[in-house]
Amino acid sequence: MNTIACSIIRGGSSKGVFFDERDLPADTRERDRLLLSVMGSPDPRQVDGLGGGDPLTSKVAIIAPGQVAGADLEYESIEVGVGSEVVNRGIMCGNLASGVSLFAAGAGMLPARAQRADVRIHCRSNGKFIVARRLDGQVWTDLAQPAGSAAEIGLRFEDPAGAVTGRLLPLGQALSRFTVDGAVMTASVADAGTLYAFVPAEDLDCRGDEAPAALDADHRLRERVESLRVAVMSRINATLGTQWAPRRLKVAMVSVAERPGDGHAAEGEGMLSVRILNPARVHKACAVSGGICLAAAASVPGSVVHALTRATGPSWVLRIRHPTGVLPVTLHREGERLTACEVRRTARVLMRGSVTIDPSMLALRGQAS
Repeated sequence: MNTIACSIIRGGSSKGVFFDERDLPADTRERDRLLLSVMGSPDPRQVDGLGGGDPLTSKVAIIAPGQVAGADLEYESIEVGVGSEVVNRGIMCGNLASGVSLFAAGAGMLPARAQRADVRIHCRSNGKFIVARRLDGQVWTDLAQPAGSAAEIGLRFEDPAGAVTGRLLPLGQALSRFTVDGAVMTASVADAGTLYAFVPAEDLDCRGDEAPAALDADHRLRERVESLRVAVMSRINATLGTQWAPRRLKVAMVSVAERPGDGHAAEGEGMLSVRILNPARVHKACAVSGGICLAAAASVPGSVVHALTRATGPSWVLRIRHPTGVLPVTLHREGERLTACEVRRTARVLMRGSVTIDPSMLALRGQAS
């Protein structure tokens, strides 16, 4: 048996295994096999690994000292398949980003000048910068939170547009139509934080506020969503001359979310409901990257999201209702350019130690995207 140092950190609504890059194999395929073993995949229960049998807990964060100009740290987030041997890169997990500086501080990786200040994180998953700030009055090296508490982290995602394709609107328009199983569906394809297709709930014959378990049990719906994912990514590849796999694209259905009382968002705010329809299963929360992309799409006249929100101006808040709560995202613009999106998350270090690796499990193939 082999052991590798790691930490398990809950960041926002996700949980991941954090590694110092220097402790991992340099070869990508060897690293993928190791990560599959660590998480216990391809077993759908991940009972022989650290994964929790759910997409929100089958994640890995790889951290390194800053290597590009202006970066204190490097961060790569990876989704490890639940019930599959797929290792999915290029997807920025904004929730786990809240744990990056905590891990680095505990690993002695954080520069001394950054221990009491904002930390600039270069996200390798999309080439963008994330600025992390502690909002609880503590320094990054203060890791001894009382039992049950967590560090409150402010995250500023700079210049989020075009994280995957280089374009906010990869198809060059705010609204596109796709024929799926003989039916025409509308979608807004946006790229900010990561790449999404937003679909009105009614186009999927849904209300938009269904429980994730109910949506997962609707096999006809899931087939339609996967057909749509393939159709959208095929058009993106044809437009941009790329060859991305369909799983690189996230799909979410959106609908109106009313507030208690008058049913409307406050001035300077928008509000909607979202369900993120991943291939494995429906997310039980809204991904931060999804929140960033929703806010960006809401700023584009003619998009599916813009039609459901009322917020306007250079700085405004989109409140996103998801199955387990509400995620506020603050969008900042200068003219037509998106300058940043901001969220608040909490993070807690659950374990620091080492994970044992069964060498016999390293024969798994590991398919990186």
